[in-house]
Amino acid sequence: MGSNTQPFTLAILGAGIGGLALSIGLRKQNVACTIYEAAPKFDAVGAGIGLGPNALKAMELMDPTFAQMYDAIKVGNTSPERQHEQIEILGAEEGFGKLRGWEGGSVGHEKFERSSAHRKALLEVMESLVPKGTVKFGMRVVEIRQKDGKVEMRFEGGETVRVDALVGCDGIKGMTRKAVLEERYPEEVPAKYTNTYVYRGIVPMEKAREIMGVYAEDARWWMMEEKGWAMYPISQGREANIVAFIMDRKPWVGEQASREVSREEMLAEFVGYDKRLQRLLDVSWSYTSSFRIAHSFNSG
Repeated sequence: MGSNTQPFTLAILGAGIGGLALSIGLRKQNVACTIYEAAPKFDAVGAGIGLGPNALKAMELMDPTFAQMYDAIKVGNTSPERQHEQIEILGAEEGFGKLRGWEGGSVGHEKFERSSAHRKALLEVMESLVPKGTVKFGMRVVEIRQKDGKVEMRFEGGETVRVDALVGCDGIKGMTRKAVLEERYPEEVPAKYTNTYVYRGIVPMEKAREIMGVYAEDARWWMMEEKGWAMYPISQGREANIVAFIMDRKPWVGEQASREVSREEMLAEFVGYDKRLQRLLDVSWSYTSSFRIAHSFNSG
């Protein structure tokens, strides 16, 4: 006798790093899925991303091909003595701390190997491992609910899709967050501002070396009271990624998104920094906005 059992249907909401990674892992285990993405196409933009041992091990477990393809685009610290160092820590003020007698420090482990890449390159690798047709673009969900043992998604335009399971990879402001939390914990639906925002930019490595010398080529963290500046190589060493963190004691006003600022406002944030770091602002790309950092839940 034939079976009337219907195939299990699984949907993923969001075609970013999380959604694509889940799809790659499921496919390797012969589990079919469909990804619904609000954007009209893949939009592999962004700056640098650093991956540690746990992420690299997860890649290998998801799909060895994924790990091999990442190996081809990654870059680590270039100095042999820093291969197992996560990041060197220095002062951000003039002289990087040496003028006050501090030589800095570092964080690392003998089994740690640093690796970084451009987010765009990582997403392109991941996209190549997802079969065509897996991602349905232009599908912006407006409602999610459970009904009769299924999960029902309603999209802009009125289309409805019913599946056995839905995994939300649609980010901290995504609809799945609301669907899971709103009934019991409505206060946790809005993302919480961590009172920290960042400026992000990318500098051609040639320019970074010209300005920073030996400080350009490995991962480093320059710190100052309530401020920090991280820089590390990406794009197989052709570019340096910069993320500058600013602690903010005030509540975030306006939309939960990046905010355009004037160049004068930005430069004022880095008064007192070593002139070499300030010069990087003149040759970096995309240093025109501040981006709020948010977290999911109240802690404590």
